Amino acid sequence: MIDELLRYEEVHYSYSGGSPALSGVNLGITRGRRTAILGRNGCGKTTLMLMGNGLLRPQRGSVWFDGKPMDYSKDGLMQVRSRVGFIFQETESQLFSASVEQDVSFGPFNLGWDEHRVAEATELALSQTGCDAFRHKPTHHLSGGQKKRAAVAGVVAMHPTIILADEPTAHLDPQGVDDLIDLFTTLHAGGMTFAVATHNLVFARSWFDDAIVMSEGRPLASGPTSEILADTNLLKKAGLYSKYSGE
Repeated sequence: MIDELLRYEEVHYSYSGGSPALSGVNLGITRGRRTAILGRNGCGKTTLMLMGNGLLRPQRGSVWFDGKPMDYSKDGLMQVRSRVGFIFQETESQLFSASVEQDVSFGPFNLGWDEHRVAEATELALSQTGCDAFRHKPTHHLSGGQKKRAAVAGVVAMHPTIILADEPTAHLDPQGVDDLIDLFTTLHAGGMTFAVATHNLVFARSWFDDAIVMSEGRPLASGPTSEILADTNLLKKAGLYSKYSGE
């Protein structure tokens, strides 16, 4: 039996004045796996990610986490967000404290942990993500790659079960992409589940176990990444095929 950590059941969502972002979505994210959520811009990837962290609530349908329907009360959302980490595409949406160290400690403090536990979690997250060298640096003085690492550290500090990441390779140069994937690989080896929204098929092909292809607010297909990315007709239908990149 597949152990689904996140489950979406008949999820619908429309933004004010816009077309539906999600239309009857049924899909699951398997515990311990690395799942790519693939699709062109506007297909519903980001909305799906935000639903998984409780940042958006379905207008119809339900989202389940670890076998239970998501609890949208204040206490319920705090519990969910302590276990479901979210990395925004734009790191400026995530970093706001005066220094990296303060930013990384914010989440644990917000969960009500005592100072000793916060300090331990912060130290571990800074070490795991390679942020030690710039821990005292103002967040607005960081490079793009450093900002991404600091954002990941802030999530890791809360000891989540799963990380949801929205286009995490955006704005990174090739070395920055390699560094981020190395970091994700280390975290996954430690037991972390990943669900990542991307239209970077090179990233998808090289790193993910499973793939879900989204189009117009609903899944077109799901399965092992190697099989999904071998289906040229599917990629063309989803707007993911490029004659120049060979994908």
